[in-house]
Amino acid sequence: MTSQLHSLPLLLCFAGSFLLVCAPSLGADEPAYQERSLSSWLQDFAIGGHPDMGQHHAAVQAVRAIGREALPVLTERLQTISHTSDRDQDIHTVSAFRALGAEARPAIPALIELLAPAYDAARESLSEPDAQLNDRKSGAAVRALQAIGHDSVPPLIDALGAEETRIRFGAAMALEHFPRQVNEIVPALIDALEDEDCDVRWRAARSIGTLRAMPELSVPALANRLRDDPATNVRCYAIMALGKFGTTAKTSIPDLRKAATDPNGAIRSYAHAALEQVEPAANETLDD
Repeated sequence: MTSQLHSLPLLLCFAGSFLLVCAPSLGADEPAYQERSLSSWLQDFAIGGHPDMGQHHAAVQAVRAIGREALPVLTERLQTISHTSDRDQDIHTVSAFRALGAEARPAIPALIELLAPAYDAARESLSEPDAQLNDRKSGAAVRALQAIGHDSVPPLIDALGAEETRIRFGAAMALEHFPRQVNEIVPALIDALEDEDCDVRWRAARSIGTLRAMPELSVPALANRLRDDPATNVRCYAIMALGKFGTTAKTSIPDLRKAATDPNGAIRSYAHAALEQVEPAANETLDD
């Protein structure tokens, strides 16, 4: 198997000239509001159990007043996440994207690019510090894209067709975090199940299972992966995704029954678990 069976994501996209604008060094040119720098305002965003909500609301208004001029600073803060950087900084930065909402649309290409470390994290043990850092970086980028809202979805769908594998993987991962746009997302993820790279295929299968939408399209596509995919981990993720559809995946029972007798122990185990979710009675007969 080229990938481990655990959670995680990634991606890379089309930044072009935006990145040249979006990554200045922070300093004297940092935008300000009411004689306070943007970074100073960010420190006032709510964190913890008993935040000062008055300060938080003032910070929201300050970021909105600064507007798109804040994007270069916010993007660089995510680009420079490191082992030694303060995790509160990630929260402050995402909160600023949330304050801007759709106004932060120009940052979407750079944020998609910042999803790339998820690919690396997915291929490593999450107990390793570098994998944890990669997860943290891509997670912050996903939350920023979510904060921008539905405008993030079309570029992410476009990124499923990117030339670089890491970009396609990241797009497949990030799209599971937009459940309100399933009618656009699920058909695109189903197409990604045919990707030439097995890592992209298992990531797409996992996301389809997470979204649990459009079973009339999703279940047959996942069953096809279960039957025909040469990669064991793609088949395993397809099985797990079918299980998440529950009784709406009944048409996959013959394929799951066959998988429950597969020579591979992992496939057998996942198939038994999925059958319990799809139709318990079908699983009971396997033990007779």
